[in-house]
Amino acid sequence: MVGDLAIQDENLRAPAVAPVRTAPSVSPSPSHLRHLEGLRGLAAIIVTLQHVYFHTLWGANLTGWRAKLSTGLCWLFPGRAAVAVFIVLSGYLLMRPVVRQGTGQMPGGTWAYLRRRARRILPPYYAALAFSIALILAVPLLKTPVSPEWADALPAFGFNNLAAHLLLIHNLSWYWASKTDPPLWTIATEWQIYFLFPLILLPAWRRFGNAGSVGIGLALGLGLYLLTGKGHAAAPWFLGLFALGAAAASTPARPSADRSVRLFGWLAVILQTIFAVITLECAFGMLRFLTVEGLPGLWPDYWAFDLLMGFSSACFLVFAASTKSNWLVKLLSSRFFVRVGVASYSLYLIHDPILAALKIPLDRIHFGPWQQFIAMILAGGSIVALATYLFHIIFERPFMTAARVRSAES
Repeated sequence: MVGDLAIQDENLRAPAVAPVRTAPSVSPSPSHLRHLEGLRGLAAIIVTLQHVYFHTLWGANLTGWRAKLSTGLCWLFPGRAAVAVFIVLSGYLLMRPVVRQGTGQMPGGTWAYLRRRARRILPPYYAALAFSIALILAVPLLKTPVSPEWADALPAFGFNNLAAHLLLIHNLSWYWASKTDPPLWTIATEWQIYFLFPLILLPAWRRFGNAGSVGIGLALGLGLYLLTGKGHAAAPWFLGLFALGAAAASTPARPSADRSVRLFGWLAVILQTIFAVITLECAFGMLRFLTVEGLPGLWPDYWAFDLLMGFSSACFLVFAASTKSNWLVKLLSSRFFVRVGVASYSLYLIHDPILAALKIPLDRIHFGPWQQFIAMILAGGSIVALATYLFHIIFERPFMTAARVRSAES
């Protein structure tokens, strides 16, 4: 899940259209975008930690406090929430050039936009797909369900599955969605949203503003879900989350002392508090009225879960665009999170098959679930970090914008 953080102003002539009514936001300098890079880094770390959990503790035969702690960790690493943050960030970052353009049009036109997206997203994606296939062929035990997480990746081969992955439509079927490299289903969903952005969301934004664009995105996404049922993993309501990010980008930045800025900050806090309360309920069952038959009653199909995180993330982005002094903005702007954020797309693409391969020697030396969990974080984290760095240098950085490469080098 990725959006270029250092999208350069393009000296390209946009089609002559009437200016949109929505006021453009202040275009922050690249240095002010460090917190966005850091937010992506934090989200990628959370996704990785959740998959470490799924490879080691998920489904383990534990009792007593170990079982309760294991269940709690499942919800304290909310990888699903991190994916929602990625989608909101993509909408935010891809809307910024439109706002700076001042015409409501894509810089250079729609086809130029799609070419830029293809160049940025597809080469690392196809490299990760090839990497996962090569790893499975090199390690025969990866053709077996070495962990509950990896069981979803099998069978990894098959003409229909590979064709669906090559065409980025594998998210349209539960059978294909998690095969070969489970996290890749989200790349297909985001790729499809890229086409709907200029075709649906931007015209809606020009005509009806932020509220109309978000409303249409949510209505269309949830409508597609209700009409198509549960036969896919596409999460079409992500279109609404993308629209929330775009709306945040087109909300004018104001002085940090402005009442509306504080309002967005408090909204983010309140929504995150609600998320934390329900997360604890899912983990430990403290609020029985929220739970139905052991499932989170508010979101058995994930859409409400994602929307809550999407609204919270959009509010935070509006708040963070107007202040540099907030402690969370400073933390996300730190060197560690920014560096992880620069390579977060590579980390997201390749970490899961590597973790599955690392599970095999841990089983061979008869490590228990908790021993495997700790070993996977410590030793496995170092291996994943090295592999991510090499993959980023070889397969991702050559396709990043020059401005973002400079940002990464600094």
